Amino acid sequence: KTSGEELPEDQGGEPMVPVMTLFIKNLPSVPETMKHIELITVFISVTAIEECILEEGDFCVRTYDSLEALESCDWQTDYIKAFPLIPKSIEEDYPAWDSDDIPESIRNRILELENAGEIDYFEDIA
Repeated sequence: KTSGEELPEDQGGEPMVPVMTLFIKNLPSVPETMKHIELITVFISVTAIEECILEEGDFCVRTYDSLEALESCDWQTDYIKAFPLIPKSIEEDYPAWDSDDIPESIRNRILELENAGEIDYFEDIA
């Protein structure tokens, strides 16, 4: 955080929770338009987490061009368990099933219904 910077607040004036800190500088691939950024932090509203709905004002993204002026802080949350992100370059990226715990026959039927326009996987199933 920069000097004097506090947790951002949501639309209701409640403090948001930190969900991600991403150091850009040493990533394997960074878009040209982001090369000046060294750190990104993302915060989200507790309401958005609890209701699983993300609306305008429910999140905050902060970017920092340099780490030099930043102060260490210990912002944590009990809403999301911390885990490391391990960057890797993916040459061919495409949508895939979330897991292999859905039997193939059911996956095929879901795809048939989705391709026929009878269901929307995200809205009707996920």
